[in-house]
Formats: sequence, C-alpha cells, structure tokens
Amino acid sequence: MKMKVLFCWDIDTENGEGKRRQFYRKLYGYTQKKEEKTYKYQGVLEEVDGERINQSVILVTEEGAGEIRKLLEDFSEIFGTWRSFKVQE
Repeated sequence: MKMKVLFCWDIDTENGEGKRRQFYRKLYGYTQKKEEKTYKYQGVLEEVDGERINQSVILVTEEGAGEIRKLLEDFSEIFGTWRSFKVQE
C-alpha cells in the first residue's frame, strides 16, 4: 500500500483577500480569458498529481508533499494553522 500525505489548513480571514487568491491560484491553477483565447495555468496540486478532498483539505503522494509544504510555508502569513498527516491508501 502507498503512503500519502493529507494536508489541511485554516486561513486567517484578517489577512488580505489578494494573498488568499494568489495562494489558491498557485495551488489549484486558474483559467484566464483574453479576447477570444482562453489560457489555462496549471496549479501545484495538478503538477504533483494530488486531489482536493474538501474545502482546505488535499491529498498528495509522499513525493509531491514537499512542493505543497513549500507553498504553505511561502504563504504562512495567511494561515491561522496548517497540518499534514501521513495516511495509507
């Protein structure tokens, strides 16, 4: 059985909306329409082959956990708390 890492977090609503939006765009990716073209930007979660479980909860492989940890640490000022747990698939 493979081990995966479950991440959960709580965002501090006191911090600016812009930082929170920037975090979610980097995590989940986003699409942008310019005139008649649509551009899709891939998020870190898709790059590490992770999945969204619920609001503020994701599941990734152990190999991809480092990328997610780095992202969470880079945006640490917007979080009340965040945790990670190893789980068996």
